[in-house]
Amino acid sequence: MLGVSAVYAFLTNDIELPAAVPPGQSLLTSVFVILAIAPWAFIGFDTVPRMAGEVGFAPRKVVGLMVTTITVSFRVADYRGSALPPAESLTDLLGPIAMVLVVVAVSAGVLTGLNGFIAASSRVLYTMGEAKMTPRAFRSLSRASGTPVFSILVIATLCSSTPWFGRAALSWLADMTSTGITIPYFFASIFEISLASVGPRSAEAMAPSAGLKVLGMAGTLIAVLFLSLLLVPSSPGALGTESLFALIVWAVLGGALLGLSWPRFKTTGIDALHQEYTEAEQQGQAPM
Repeated sequence: MLGVSAVYAFLTNDIELPAAVPPGQSLLTSVFVILAIAPWAFIGFDTVPRMAGEVGFAPRKVVGLMVTTITVSFRVADYRGSALPPAESLTDLLGPIAMVLVVVAVSAGVLTGLNGFIAASSRVLYTMGEAKMTPRAFRSLSRASGTPVFSILVIATLCSSTPWFGRAALSWLADMTSTGITIPYFFASIFEISLASVGPRSAEAMAPSAGLKVLGMAGTLIAVLFLSLLLVPSSPGALGTESLFALIVWAVLGGALLGLSWPRFKTTGIDALHQEYTEAEQQGQAPM
């Protein structure tokens, strides 16, 4: 509705839009600069089903939480200079309590997003612990909730410290994360090609599929293109010096953790890991 309304308003009114690209910069370069951070925007969506399983929240209750009060005002000019037009229009309609509700809703949106990132990252560390890629402490679970407590504390500590480095540092980390998440996308696509080509190890899994193989090849190509966009120095979306430095530091930390666990990791086969995780799930000791 908002998109259609915006197009209609542009076509029927004399609206002067700002320049789509900065002065002296081509349209293609501007698109690539924004496209370079696109992988970062996909992080965390896998947290939704994982956290829903842990909380045990009834699906029908979600509908009630999603119902929102919407105010449509024809007195747009009254709120033209406002910093928070929706909050002010709701306040005019419902009274001061509306402003409190808006602040609570916006704060909840921000905090749940941050918590989602912490949850997703902690599950990655837990999975790496299960694969013997990180020290044993990362695979420890709470007896009460079945959550990877140590991994959550490590990630929460790191996340709590980053705001003190300032807004610019957060931008460097976001740019670095685009590279970090593209690498798993690349390996997941390669793995998809392998499964679709030679078939699975278990009889319950999917059979070889030409369609899935093409999908895996497309994912691999896209991942390579994104990595090129981020890492080739002459690319419009190339990482800055600070982001590259942060990426190197993060890679060194990961290598150090792997180095500590290498004796256990190199002697553990994938079948043994799968069997161990299956047994943990059956005993209710694996995270949801």
